[in-house]
Amino acid sequence: MLTSQVLLTVNAEPITQTDWKAWQSLSDDEKANVAPYCSGRFVAPVIETPEIVKGGKTYILFDQDNSDAEQNHHLTGDIKIYSEQGVANSDQAYYSVANQQSELSGNVAIRTPDNGISGSDATLSLEDYYAIINNAQFVLYQQNLHGEANQIERTQADAFNANGITFTRCAPSSDAWNIKASSLTIDSEEGLATAWNARFEVKNIPVLYTPYISFPIDDRPRTGLLTPTLGSKTTLPYYINLAPNYDDTITPVITSDNGSVLRNEFRFLTKQHSGTNQIDYQVIQADSSDDRRWSISHEQEGSIIGGIEYQFDSRWVSDINFDPAYYSGSDSVDYQTLSLDLSKSVASLNNKLAIDYSRPVDDSSEDFETYSIQLSNSNSRFSSSLLFEEQEEYEPTSDASASDYDYLRAPEFALSLTPNSTILGFDQVEKFRLGYFSRGLSDSQLNSLASNELDYATEAFRSYASLSLSRDYLASSKSYFKPKFEVFASQYSLTNDQGLDLNSEYGAEQVSQYAGRASLDIGTSYGDKHVVSPRLYYAYAPLTDQDGPILDSEEATSFALFTASRFSGYDRVGDMNRLATSLAYRYQANGNAEFFSASMSKGIQLSQERLTETGVDSIDEDWQPVWSDWFATLGYQPNSQWTFSADAALEHDAETFSSYGLTAHYKPTDKVFGYFEAEREEDDDEDSDDYGTTFDYLKAGAYFPVRYNVALIGYASFEKEAQESPNAYQFNDILYGLEYDNCCWNVRLAALESAADDDDSDSFYPEETEWEFYFELTLKGINSGSGNIESILNSLDFGYAGRLFNYQ
Repeated sequence: MLTSQVLLTVNAEPITQTDWKAWQSLSDDEKANVAPYCSGRFVAPVIETPEIVKGGKTYILFDQDNSDAEQNHHLTGDIKIYSEQGVANSDQAYYSVANQQSELSGNVAIRTPDNGISGSDATLSLEDYYAIINNAQFVLYQQNLHGEANQIERTQADAFNANGITFTRCAPSSDAWNIKASSLTIDSEEGLATAWNARFEVKNIPVLYTPYISFPIDDRPRTGLLTPTLGSKTTLPYYINLAPNYDDTITPVITSDNGSVLRNEFRFLTKQHSGTNQIDYQVIQADSSDDRRWSISHEQEGSIIGGIEYQFDSRWVSDINFDPAYYSGSDSVDYQTLSLDLSKSVASLNNKLAIDYSRPVDDSSEDFETYSIQLSNSNSRFSSSLLFEEQEEYEPTSDASASDYDYLRAPEFALSLTPNSTILGFDQVEKFRLGYFSRGLSDSQLNSLASNELDYATEAFRSYASLSLSRDYLASSKSYFKPKFEVFASQYSLTNDQGLDLNSEYGAEQVSQYAGRASLDIGTSYGDKHVVSPRLYYAYAPLTDQDGPILDSEEATSFALFTASRFSGYDRVGDMNRLATSLAYRYQANGNAEFFSASMSKGIQLSQERLTETGVDSIDEDWQPVWSDWFATLGYQPNSQWTFSADAALEHDAETFSSYGLTAHYKPTDKVFGYFEAEREEDDDEDSDDYGTTFDYLKAGAYFPVRYNVALIGYASFEKEAQESPNAYQFNDILYGLEYDNCCWNVRLAALESAADDDDSDSFYPEETEWEFYFELTLKGINSGSGNIESILNSLDFGYAGRLFNYQ
């Protein structure tokens, strides 16, 4: 339809000027994900499309028409061509009704909701999206990508081919960087752009040439180069989008001291399975005489036939230092591991089969490869498990003796019941265990045992049962009164084929032992805004004969409060007569925010505790009650940005701290932070008197802006050097980092300095250090990915929560 009525006036300037909107003019929605220090962004103008166009017709506005008998029209004036393909503007147009094609000239502009192109002249099809624009400028509104070209061919609504092109993500007034290419293909529907004979320029100075480059232009995963990291461990990750649910990343890792590895990470996701497989292989050796280094890992989970869910994990490395050599911030690996879990719920019963295997890495100092299989099931009132363990000496690394072999379950069955019924109002928990224990020594090891080592050949069959009765008397919603009673019974059947006199060692070949204990936990809280919470806990267990072997128990070495047990495992129930108490206070301001908190706790051992792992101590006539340390905690949160906490253990005589710690955390936003931590561990034999009031470890870190688009990040950890100088610290790791962000790019710099493993100095600055340097450049709209620096920051565990500048 032709008409001379003008519905809309469009500015005839180039589209890179007309469609650019200054920051102060942007609406709140248009400012989303655009940095506040950007001068603006491209915004598609709102075009009032005539209603007739929605019926599939073309609508043309013009000032004057000269036509011939064959319906060829020469249109002049402010021409606007509306169609379902968008709107086109020009000063002149030669329009052929027969072939539905128009030749446009003078201030040409063609727009769709997602992109716009302007130029000196164009050929435009009125039947589809095809167009050729000469001396063109273009804008992709969502990507903020723009540029100019000798010629642009539009083949689809969001697909373009361009020749002699220059493009960038920077503002029209900026020449910070651009890419010049002989040709460029943009497919917005696929989210991919590809350039040939491309030259990267900074301030119009060429700095890099590549014959081919492809990159994503939206957030969808696309094949292309991810953000590279240059430095001590240079990584050049290339991402391959194989399918919507499959991808692969190939990463050369180039180091200065350890050669180079090629890393391949394959990921997949199907309806029933998901997983990641990663293979690293050393392609360039640091020393040609060394074996090539490698690493293989696989993680997978999903469901298989019958609705069985599974989880599989495995990791194997060539040597214990593979990860530190190629993964910054990683620890050494001592074991090759493999695990498989199978689970399925039937009715209300959860069933699981767990299989685990570990083997020492060939250059580690570990002794054993171990196997375990455990079948378990449970519901709200019932749980059971069957566990089988085995260990074998790993010949390439082991120099183990018989004493290094632990007792293993071969197998053990465990059962726990929580009946619905009560006994005198007390809830009950019943536990049963039945197991065979052996160290699994070989025949040659058994035959070589010395006379004082014959007990290592003892094998045991243990049956165990316990009953726990507890009740929670709630005097109010803020008070509780919880008595608990427990009884235990164990039976051991012992055998020893090496001639050990079991009667002499354990009193009999069949050993029975019984024990019981009781505890009472009382607490309450007073107040609403100022809350005071006292607590009293008493535990008692009489001394009973317990002569069975130690199969899985170990005695605690410290005075723990609010517990009725001195031993782990099931072979010993230690005699106990202890009282513990605490007093806590918290002040809640501004609703439920905790402004201040403090607590103090203390315990006393009221009678001699005589049972040990090896027997029963004799009565000490001079024994006096034993007091625990004073344990104190403080918390202070003056506002939503600052948090302070402290804890300390003060010896009973109140003269010496056995341990203490301080932390301060400043977090004004979810990314900006400052962190400080100091810790003093328990005394050891190396400590001296003047060392008792200093910190063992110090750690600090911060990430904060120094300008609106510049941030500093730092981390440092220090360790006390007690042996020589009680007032000296030595740093373990120091990280220095800088981040710069603008509308065109993001730059990150980082340097990590670490004390060398072989450094023996005790000065603040180690004589031997190891340096790592990293540089990352992200061209916005061109490449993506987090890079090595992000991995390092996450591994340091000092409060880092992601990039401060994460704008589009």
